[in-house]
Amino acid sequence: MMLQLPDVIDQREVVWSFGLRWYALLEANERAQAHRIVKEIGAQSWILTGTQIGSVGLSDQRIRRKGQPVYLAAAAYFAHIYARQKAAAIIHLPTGEFWFVAAQQGRVLVRGDHCFTDLEQAQAFMAAVLTDNPKLHCLHPHSGCMRWQDLLALTAQADWMQQVSLRARRRINLRWCAGALLIGVALVVYYLWVGWAATRTVSAADFKLDPTPDPLQPVLDLHPQAVLQPVLEFLYELPIQAMGWSLQQAECQLVPEHLAWQCAAQYQQGSGAIDVEGFLISQQWQTQAQMVDLSTFRIDFPAVQLETQHWVDPLSVTLLQFLGYLHKQQVAFSELIYQHRQQSLEAWQGRTRLHLQGPLRSVHLLYQAPVHIQWHQITLHVQPQVQLGLKNSRLNVVLEGAVDDARLH
Repeated sequence: MMLQLPDVIDQREVVWSFGLRWYALLEANERAQAHRIVKEIGAQSWILTGTQIGSVGLSDQRIRRKGQPVYLAAAAYFAHIYARQKAAAIIHLPTGEFWFVAAQQGRVLVRGDHCFTDLEQAQAFMAAVLTDNPKLHCLHPHSGCMRWQDLLALTAQADWMQQVSLRARRRINLRWCAGALLIGVALVVYYLWVGWAATRTVSAADFKLDPTPDPLQPVLDLHPQAVLQPVLEFLYELPIQAMGWSLQQAECQLVPEHLAWQCAAQYQQGSGAIDVEGFLISQQWQTQAQMVDLSTFRIDFPAVQLETQHWVDPLSVTLLQFLGYLHKQQVAFSELIYQHRQQSLEAWQGRTRLHLQGPLRSVHLLYQAPVHIQWHQITLHVQPQVQLGLKNSRLNVVLEGAVDDARLH
């Protein structure tokens, strides 16, 4: 819920704005990312907060050059006052609503600017935010709140109003657009003429090309689910414990040129186990086994073929959307590592590495990623002694993928 509160400060008409939509800025060029988010969301005005890590607040309020009051972001004012702290508060507004605000080192949090009609709703929301951010300090007893006048009474720096004022989104200059259009038309006509002239003078024999096909392209054309699902089904079919023999680990490596996975597993003998020959015969693995030592053997399995479902690139996926998707997956995995364009993989056309570790049962959640991920290695570890939970299981996998982050905008 967005609210506005008219006021007069230093003989200037101002309007305080509450309940803006806030987005974290994760790229190095924060201002460019902020402009991109403003354009994608379609906001009319915006404001930037934070020092080391920033956030951008969006509003539907149109900002004109002249003839209207100054629009101030109340959450940005709060973040400015408590710039060196990690602070949260519920503030009772003169209009009767209760405003929850939270900021960390000058940056308004994504859930740090919400208005409520009653105090209990605001307190419940604050409790949820403090649970997710235990380092936040509440400025008042949890059962109470502050008054808006108390916040305004705090002293800010001399130029504070400029720093918390909403800014109008950048508008398109029609004159520049018309000029660019005319230049574009002239260039198209010119290059059409150049192309026509070239076809008249160059022999067709000069254009004979012999392009070398990319051996990775067939597997890159497949949907990630078509790559991942067959190997997951294979791992689920492996006997974990049978006749006294226990699975230690299984490792599968993608072989792109064959559109298949190459898998191997290692089994260890336990107390009361039958002899190795009897166990191999029961599983029909006699020709695939290699002894590691007297109590351990390795099985090299036939190739696991991929499925044929093809990948269709989405029209547009932003880096922020993909990071949001990864953030949701963190609840089901004990480890997730992805650094945008910082760990490129030469074997996968400069894609960026994605590393996950967690329960085997959670891997199917990765089927519907918004951007293409080429999964190429999966290792299954059997952990008998482990504390079970959402991120932990007896069947634990380490998964390696290559993210096509060149598609992220």
